[in-house]
Amino acid sequence: MNKFKSKEEEAFAEWCIEAGKYGLIEGWQYEPEPYILTPRQTVNVRKRLKTKFKTVERSVFKKHRYTPDYKIVLSELGLVAFKDVFAKTYLAGARSELFSSFKTAVIDTKGGFMNRGAGQEFSINQKLMYHFYGIIVEKVNPWRSQRDRKGLPKKTNPDGSLKIARCFFMDTFCPRSLRVLQNGKVSAMGLDCPTVEEFINKIRGTK
Repeated sequence: MNKFKSKEEEAFAEWCIEAGKYGLIEGWQYEPEPYILTPRQTVNVRKRLKTKFKTVERSVFKKHRYTPDYKIVLSELGLVAFKDVFAKTYLAGARSELFSSFKTAVIDTKGGFMNRGAGQEFSINQKLMYHFYGIIVEKVNPWRSQRDRKGLPKKTNPDGSLKIARCFFMDTFCPRSLRVLQNGKVSAMGLDCPTVEEFINKIRGTK
């Protein structure tokens, strides 16, 4: 049974596996321990007994917990490679011991489409995570389709070339396991996204 809750989570796991093989990350964890963002809220009320009153505690709201999709630990190469990709995490790292000491990025994977309620909930959790823990939760959309069903670019530049719709795989690389379909044909991801080797060579060339 697939343990992942979405295809985006599964795609990011494939990315983590390949990033680890090529020394971009030192480790990764799916659904780490949850963070408590607000404690349980209670009120004291008076309860009438037969001969007296007793003060009892009643729960008003349960504690609010947030579980990120992933934590990844960047290697020395990864610290160079993902400076622009996880820009907010690097800014928060200036005051967060979590990132400075362990080079950790916290990830929440999202699809190309998010309903309004889910987007608002994530935005609130993201703000509370930074407020209470000094941690930026990076919203990652692994893949955004660049072409229509006929294989033509959805958007083009004035010169007719493919206009990139930014997403994580386009900004980094598409894992090899997702580059080829079961029928042997190259996937849309494989057609438009860099390989991990191309990504690393680009980083080393501009280091």
